[in-house]
Amino acid sequence: MRIGFDAKRYFHNNTGLGNYSRDLIRILSENFPENDYLLYTPKLSSKYSALEKLSNFRLPSGIFHSILPNLWRTKGIIKDLVRDNIDIYHGLSGELPIGLKNTGIKSVVTIHDLIFIRYPELYRFLDRKIYTKKFEYACTNTDKIVAISKQTKLDLMEFFKIPEERVDVIYQGCHPEFKIKKSKSEQKQLTDRLHIPEEFILNVGNY
Repeated sequence: MRIGFDAKRYFHNNTGLGNYSRDLIRILSENFPENDYLLYTPKLSSKYSALEKLSNFRLPSGIFHSILPNLWRTKGIIKDLVRDNIDIYHGLSGELPIGLKNTGIKSVVTIHDLIFIRYPELYRFLDRKIYTKKFEYACTNTDKIVAISKQTKLDLMEFFKIPEERVDVIYQGCHPEFKIKKSKSEQKQLTDRLHIPEEFILNVGNY
């Protein structure tokens, strides 16, 4: 099977969406090596390019789409997916190219959250409108939706009226580094160094 990915965040995001993309593709390639995984990105990044074989990269074809990479991601990429005989295309960050449904290529889209609708006061008006339009289009036109949490699934059902059976909750994988067990002495060294009390609240995020 040939699986294509919207890999913009894979190469150009160092936090949540980028980590999700890199971990998912790594986990799939380790557990299902019989598949071909093709990464479509407007441009490469020296930081992450070494993670993948050169043959797995797909950049915009033609000068026009090289100059206007966003237009390529929105629509122009479709001819490249057809040329590469892609069986499934996975939008890793809530977006799908317009018209993909008409090619016969199956699609999956991952929705991480709808926080811009749940808490609109945290976002600018124009950003909210753009995100809502992109996400709603992707959810309406994809074959399967992946939500990274039960709350995201509930939000999709509430705000976009997506039928429950169209959404699968699949929790995010993580880097093996986070699975290393530390000894009691190592834990104590860390808590002492960071002055962490016995009881504390851990907030995983950028703020």
